[in-house]
Amino acid sequence: MPIHTFARMVGVYQPTKQRRRVGMGLIAAALLAASAAVQSAPAVFPVRTVPVTLDGVPLGTKTPGSGLRNTVVRASDGLYHMWLFGGANVGLSQVVHATSTDGIAFVRQGTVQPPANYWNLACGVSSVPATEPIATFVRVSQVDGQWLMAVWHQQQAGQNWFSYNTSLWRIGTDPNNLSVTPIGPLPSTLCGTSTAPGRFHVGVFGMEDSFIYLRHVPQAGALPGARGGNLGRYGVNLTASPVTTTPRPAADTGTPKQTLEADLFAGTGFAETTPLPAGTTRALVNNAGRTLRRGGVLGTYYNFADYNTTAAMEKDLWYVESSDGGASWAAPVRIYGPQGSNVLVNGLPNNGNFSAPEVTSDGRSYFTTRDACNNNVMVTAPNAGVDPGMGISMQFSPSSVVAGQTTQWSITLQGPQGCDPTAAIPVVTDLAYAHPLPSSLQLTGTVVSNSCAGTLAAPAGGSLSLSGVALAAGQSCTTVVEVRGVEPGSYSERIAAAALTNAQNLTPARDAEATLAVSAAPVVVPQVSVAKSRSGGTLAAGDTAIYTVTVANTGEAPAGGTVLHDAVPAGIETWDWTCTASGGAVCPAASGAVALSEPIADFPAGSQLAYTVTAKLSASASGTLTNVAVVTPPTGGSCASACEAQVSDMIAHRGDAAPVPALAQWALMLLSIALAGVAAAGWRRVACIDDSPKQGKGR
Repeated sequence: MPIHTFARMVGVYQPTKQRRRVGMGLIAAALLAASAAVQSAPAVFPVRTVPVTLDGVPLGTKTPGSGLRNTVVRASDGLYHMWLFGGANVGLSQVVHATSTDGIAFVRQGTVQPPANYWNLACGVSSVPATEPIATFVRVSQVDGQWLMAVWHQQQAGQNWFSYNTSLWRIGTDPNNLSVTPIGPLPSTLCGTSTAPGRFHVGVFGMEDSFIYLRHVPQAGALPGARGGNLGRYGVNLTASPVTTTPRPAADTGTPKQTLEADLFAGTGFAETTPLPAGTTRALVNNAGRTLRRGGVLGTYYNFADYNTTAAMEKDLWYVESSDGGASWAAPVRIYGPQGSNVLVNGLPNNGNFSAPEVTSDGRSYFTTRDACNNNVMVTAPNAGVDPGMGISMQFSPSSVVAGQTTQWSITLQGPQGCDPTAAIPVVTDLAYAHPLPSSLQLTGTVVSNSCAGTLAAPAGGSLSLSGVALAAGQSCTTVVEVRGVEPGSYSERIAAAALTNAQNLTPARDAEATLAVSAAPVVVPQVSVAKSRSGGTLAAGDTAIYTVTVANTGEAPAGGTVLHDAVPAGIETWDWTCTASGGAVCPAASGAVALSEPIADFPAGSQLAYTVTAKLSASASGTLTNVAVVTPPTGGSCASACEAQVSDMIAHRGDAAPVPALAQWALMLLSIALAGVAAAGWRRVACIDDSPKQGKGR
């Protein structure tokens, strides 16, 4: 796989936008010069970083003894696995195994368990050390399905094979296994002592295939002081029996089984020779690098250290690669520029150089540096969408309004998370931004709230600006102002990250953006109604009729310009009316004695006018009396139902005889029969009286 493909695979953690000010981003000229030696730029480590934690505590100063010489791999179980040192000057039996789901927050799982007294291996005729050899840093690699651990041991008192040498261990197919078995220390040119270390197998970068890659220190024929080291490769017989030993014949002293792979100094400006060439720095390759294969490309990441102090030199990480399995290597390329990128740790500039690079198979990268509080920290890229640095964000609430309505626009400033201990003092000062709104959006001049202690300007119709804000680590503040949507449209407002100025020249990871949708006001037409009624019973000529005419605005828009008509019908002798308004309407006239023809000027939605009409009928009024009220809506308006209302009455005349009820024919027949019966009964009674003898006569 060509280097540019490998770079893209590892470079998933490279920031997509390089808007850093002084010291932020890559030094383009250095990368262009370096890229001439390879096909394209190598993988870039993150500029925005967060500390790696163990059980919630940042690795480094806050976890004494971790040594920052840790190794991280990504296994098939989906977890990140880390092996680290659990204390100062400890052996393999105190190497801690921890796991993480995101590669940032690790949880301790246990301690590596090697066999007891594993260091009791013969070293010629010399005695073995009385205590476990000190382990300095570790690398874990997967070879043919097996997880293998390589540990470098620093020099120590007592002649032994582990002093200044590298040992190999088999973890097995499961990276969670704590019971490791030894393969053995590598053969060395010397059986190391504190005064005469082996000085051959110095450091370890990783294992690929049946080879271990490590810092190579030449012996025979080396220039005086040539101890800086290059990339070396040593063949390992993993099938040797017993696996706890590695053959160390006397011939190995003169013909070590190690080859020089790559010149890590070529073209770097660093040198390991004495005397130094002009313009170069005497340096050595740091013992903790990483060699791994990804997609067929064998790559090595490393850094330089000062020859005299062994401290990391510059904010530099370097990279070499081989696309043919190590047969040839490209020239080194610098990951960061000569002055180094101003890497941010939890949002604040780092305070140290870079060392101990680590890269996992899925492309997550790690290295060590110092944070702004001068703590040693192992750092990596934050998770996607998470930025512990300074930030700016905005939102509209609500995010959609009708033209003419208002919304609340809030802008929040977030201080960087910082480091520990973080004093309660500002870490970012003189924060400022200014943002004009388009003419279609306008500030109303109302500041809803503001927790930012600075100078705020939000004039009606003007631009929003804020200056002089200071934030402590982790502190945030929010400004909320009122904005009116003037014209329909979708408006995406953005305050660019680079527009947020501050004394520390820090830049948020992303712009502040929010969208406001302004819709056209709905077209509302006026709508009116009219109703008419009469109180009382039957009307007769000369009576007085009381009518009520109600005209109402039943719509959602003002209906000024509505006209009410109510003509005086025939048969009316006098006609008087009064007007009563409600709901904000205004009567055109309070009263009158003529026909109604009233243009209503003030007629808001929901209001109404009630007219009480008193009409006296003439003495000659007759027939049907019909009274009609008509409402005319304003231009573009309509009536809720009919635009007129009427009341009709039949007029009765005073003095007219009351009509005799008429009987049906059958009723008249029954009445005749009944009357005839009554008459007959009377006649018989009279006849009987006449036939009776009269007293005093004829006797």
